[in-house]
Order: sequence, then C-alpha cells, then structure tokens
Amino acid sequence: MSQEDIDLVLRVYPAPDVNVVALVREEARWRAWRESIEPLFTPDAESVWPGLPGGAKTFTGVDGLRSALLDWTAPWATYRTEVEEAIDCGDRVVLLAPSFGRLADSEQEIRLDGASAWTVHLQKISWNYHSVRADVLKLVGLER
Repeated sequence: MSQEDIDLVLRVYPAPDVNVVALVREEARWRAWRESIEPLFTPDAESVWPGLPGGAKTFTGVDGLRSALLDWTAPWATYRTEVEEAIDCGDRVVLLAPSFGRLADSEQEIRLDGASAWTVHLQKISWNYHSVRADVLKLVGLER
C-alpha cells in the first residue's frame, strides 16, 4: 500500500458531518454519492459485513454497498462516521473510524468504535467492515 492507496480509500468515506442514513435512503443523495464513488470500485468488489442482524453477509458492487448500508443503518435515525486513523498494512489499508448514531427511538447519540480493512488493487477497492475494532485489527495482524 502507499499513501496514494490510503488517499483513494479516504475519498470513499462521507464527510464527518454527513448523515449516512439520509445519504443511502434518499434517492437523489444516493445517486450523487454513487456517481462520485463508483469509479473507485471494481464492479465485482465485495464488501463483507459480519455484524449485520442475522449474521455475516457479503455484498457485491456499489449497489451492494448501498444494500449493506441500508441494512446497517435500518435501526438508526442518524449515523455518521469520522476517520480517526488510517494505517498502511502492506496489502490493506485499515481505517479506525468511530461512528456516532442515534437510534430511531432515542434522543441519545451513541459511539461505536468500528474499523474497516480495505484492499486496493490496480486503483480499485474492495473492503471489509467490522463494528468491532478488535476484529479488524486481528484480521490484518495488528492486534492491540
């Protein structure tokens, strides 16, 4: 991996003030974001989400990413993510990225210390998201 690969992965993440719930649920917002990120992924890029209700699921392509995000954000009224640290792990980029969300029936925002492992090959991305940071660190051999 290189700084160029890290920068490519960081381009996918919405800004910290973006409500991901609205981004994936509202068709016009989704189309605009999709247009900006689609060139960064291979059509068959897979994203693996082990923490979804019902167990791990694998999604394919950018539309699969939307499906994953719709599943993930289903219980949330608001949800946003901030990249805390990007780590070069040789063949992967790891993002330590806490998320902040408010459940639909709550007024309190909670924090999840999530992380993701991204693979960049020929300037195209695939990735694994984990809501448990320790799982990603173990996946790439960086247990802390």
